[in-house]
Amino acid sequence: MQNEIKNWIDSDIQQTDKPTIGKIITVYHGSQFVLQTPDPFFKNNNNDYGSGLYLTQDFDLAGEWAVFDRNSDGYINEYSLDLTDLNVLDLDTYPIEIWISILMQNRHGSFNPLVTDNINRFIKKYNIPIGEYDAIRGYRADDSYFTYVRNFCTNDLTLEDLKKVMRFGNLGRQICIKNEKAFNSIEFVTSHIASIDTFQEPAKNRDMVARQEYREFIPTRSSSGTLLRDLVV
Repeated sequence: MQNEIKNWIDSDIQQTDKPTIGKIITVYHGSQFVLQTPDPFFKNNNNDYGSGLYLTQDFDLAGEWAVFDRNSDGYINEYSLDLTDLNVLDLDTYPIEIWISILMQNRHGSFNPLVTDNINRFIKKYNIPIGEYDAIRGYRADDSYFTYVRNFCTNDLTLEDLKKVMRFGNLGRQICIKNEKAFNSIEFVTSHIASIDTFQEPAKNRDMVARQEYREFIPTRSSSGTLLRDLVV
């Protein structure tokens, strides 16, 4: 099984992970600061895909990031990102197991020894060496999504049900640029005021909706399906 997964991953990377030549996209970063020149050496390792600058193609989502846990207005920094020469890992083209594996390597959690052992075996089985990539695109795992993944890791949620709940709340996608090459491919365009009056309520509502939908889903979750322990035997 391990060899089958590795062969499938290797072939799929060659076919799907090369962005369109000349593709230039507009991306946004929500912050309390205007960031005309983001620091490629800034370390924030306890994030979904490890250290890097986290961006989105969704203007409103960036506005929500800018003010979610703050008491003042923030900024939506707008950039042009040239993907032409970047090696991009697009997690939307892979099974969700790959995303979980990357997430569990970078987001810290406390588990009992048996669960920790199963997580480590899962990571080993579904690991992709993300250090080979300049940028990563995929789901963002705020506290709501991380709760779903934790429940999968403790065998309280099947893989099939995890795929369903990942749609709750429309928490969005993100792009993380990982290294100096990627930072050299981003160009500051302008900054926009992220008004707390405009963006904070939608940000909290997005998270609240995700949590509410999950609470309503729990009584209906399947009693059968694929658990994490089934995947690491």
